[in-house]
Amino acid sequence: MSAALHAFSMPPGSIKDMLAQQIANWQCVGHPALIERFVLRNGREFKPAPLMGRRGTPKECFRNAAVRAPAVGGRYVEGFGYRPGLILIQHAWVAVEHGYAMDPTWDRPEECLYFGVPFDEVVWQAEQDRLGYYGLLDTPTGINVRFLFERDPGLAEELAEANPAWARIAERAAR
Repeated sequence: MSAALHAFSMPPGSIKDMLAQQIANWQCVGHPALIERFVLRNGREFKPAPLMGRRGTPKECFRNAAVRAPAVGGRYVEGFGYRPGLILIQHAWVAVEHGYAMDPTWDRPEECLYFGVPFDEVVWQAEQDRLGYYGLLDTPTGINVRFLFERDPGLAEELAEANPAWARIAERAAR
């Protein structure tokens, strides 16, 4: 493996640092990075755990995690995962005992890093029922802005400090 490719495949610091850098990168091009900010403010790091049961359908992490969480007595988590050689990817998994991520979608999860927000079953089930979609933070119709600001009212202040024009995003979500 070339040195350049090897450097790209190694995470630069913790996944939390990678997420903070991604926010800074988006901000440089005028994007508020709402989901990234929400996850960084409200999430935590998870260590990979062995899979319980069979692997779910590839590329259906939100569904796989939503179905598996109650089956194994875990909590549904949305956030970002990192696979060596790739970029941060919006992802979902199941939180199991002691801060571990049981990932029913990716193969070789022991090589991955996870940072996300665990949701109680009542919260994610109600929101998924309302949306008709498994993902909570980003949906087929766009970012679930109302949900982000309801769960984290301080996010509006952070946005306004980063860019005063972004304060309107929170104002529109409140309507």
